Amino acid sequence: MNKKFIWLLIVFASLFLRAAVAPAENQNYDYGFIYEKTDNYEKILNPLTEKYIENSEIRLPLYRSEKYANSKILELAYPLFSYIDNEYKEDYQLLWLFKYTNYKGHQDQNHIDKDWFIFPNISKGKDTKEGDYFAVLPLFGNIRGRLGKDEIKFIMLPIYMKTRYKQTEINHYLYPIFAYSNNNPNYHYFKLFPFYANERRIDYQERSILWPFYKSSELQTKNKQNEIVSLKSQYIFPLYAVERRPDAEYKSYLYPILKYKVNAPNEYFSFFPLYERIHSNNYSKNSILFFVYNHTKKNNKTNLDLIYPLIKKTNDPSENKSELYILPIYKYRKSNDELIHQFFPIYKYSHTAQNVKQLNVLGLDLFLKDTSIEKNYARYWRILNYYRQNNDFDINFLFNILRYKKEENKIKFSIFPVLSIEKTDTYLEERQIKLFCGLIKFKI
Repeated sequence: MNKKFIWLLIVFASLFLRAAVAPAENQNYDYGFIYEKTDNYEKILNPLTEKYIENSEIRLPLYRSEKYANSKILELAYPLFSYIDNEYKEDYQLLWLFKYTNYKGHQDQNHIDKDWFIFPNISKGKDTKEGDYFAVLPLFGNIRGRLGKDEIKFIMLPIYMKTRYKQTEINHYLYPIFAYSNNNPNYHYFKLFPFYANERRIDYQERSILWPFYKSSELQTKNKQNEIVSLKSQYIFPLYAVERRPDAEYKSYLYPILKYKVNAPNEYFSFFPLYERIHSNNYSKNSILFFVYNHTKKNNKTNLDLIYPLIKKTNDPSENKSELYILPIYKYRKSNDELIHQFFPIYKYSHTAQNVKQLNVLGLDLFLKDTSIEKNYARYWRILNYYRQNNDFDINFLFNILRYKKEENKIKFSIFPVLSIEKTDTYLEERQIKLFCGLIKFKI
């Protein structure tokens, strides 16, 4: 057997033995990517195995667990399987194939609220207040608390469906062709699509004939002075449309191509999709070719889109927040909490309010806002890491093979597994040199 291989095997075996017999809680170890232990974390075969003390977090290949005082997280081959248990809910999810949620945190401790979903078409729920439900789409079932309705019942959808919201029920036959409602004296609804539809309640009425060619509506609402006002609209598609409000009137020809505000076209004018202009006391918008250029301003917050969604820039001075995205290569975000500057896929730099600075190369997680992606996989592609907080910093390359670290009164430089030099700035300055992770060491 090759002598170099035998020597290398002896070195690595000794490192594993040191890691195995390192039970001292207050002692730190650094054997490159083989084993590292600090007051905050423990790593074995970095980046394969990581353990963090603060939240009892364990990161293994295709496995991550995290535990706080009131919450637990477990992820296996994320997003294949995930489990979350906190004060608000208990949630199990297997991709899109299965999901179970038990909602907690209700004021009534005896309130039971559970939902199940099995892909592609089975839903089940248990709720002591709203009632139980079970559905097999599109064959039969009832669904509660979904799609803006209190309850939805159906048989051989779209042949029959019945919806309920508060005290109002609507019956649908051959959805969406025929529907009516007659159980609530304050609400009337009838539809024979597309020939005729009429909806009427206390404060609103809408009617259509040969939809979409004719439609009219009227809404009774209150203004800022708490006065009842009427908002009316009428559409004769595509020739003409008019919207009337107490303070303004809008007209449109060849709707929605030409639209303007009567007697004040400088406040609103649209020639879709070429140009649109809106101007009011606290809002303004200018748009050219719909997605090519779009600039809006609301109060002090501005938003600029160029060739949407490729370039997006926002600025909010009230929250000291600004963002710039250039898909798919660049991201800049600044707020009171942090600064992020990233050029995909080369690097990612961040600076937090706690004066923590980090630089990662490579930076492949440009637009991944999912923290689970960050915690499960980002460490595998970060070949260079720079971390600094105040005067302490840590620079490592290829998972601690090459490392330069400074903390408090100690400076360390290492080339794993050959050389390690440590300098301690104390009253009696001390230098220590280690060869092959401490198998040979001497002090100067």
